[in-house]
Amino acid sequence: MKRKIKVTIDRSKWRTGLNSTNRTGEGRTALLNKEGYMCCLGFCMAASKVAKKNLLDIGAPSGCLNQHAIDPNKAMRSSGVRALTKESLTTCLSNSELAFDAMKINDSVKSTPKEKEEAILELFKDSVFDIEFTGEYRKEKNE
Repeated sequence: MKRKIKVTIDRSKWRTGLNSTNRTGEGRTALLNKEGYMCCLGFCMAASKVAKKNLLDIGAPSGCLNQHAIDPNKAMRSSGVRALTKESLTTCLSNSELAFDAMKINDSVKSTPKEKEEAILELFKDSVFDIEFTGEYRKEKNE
């Protein structure tokens, strides 16, 4: 079995749900926003050793790869995953079907955070990423 990139999504830093009542986190939904929150793909990119400064205010992985010329070979070496090919990591980190599906789940205004977690785990189960969720959701400031 191929080695996978371990991705830990910290619920206290996960930005989901756009501006709905089902949202988590604060600020704009992005790979990494100015408030320090990340979407699910931001956590994947960070686990792949893409520097956080290269994720800031980028809405989708392809924007990060195109804007900052990320070297997939370097990301693979630094993440400890050598069984992947350059193309497979690039595909996972760019706007592939996996990425689009992940964005739809992450940004859904209808699903609860728990439903998003279940859907993301199912979506990524056969990918190069091994997803786990940790921590607790932060309470809204006005609660």
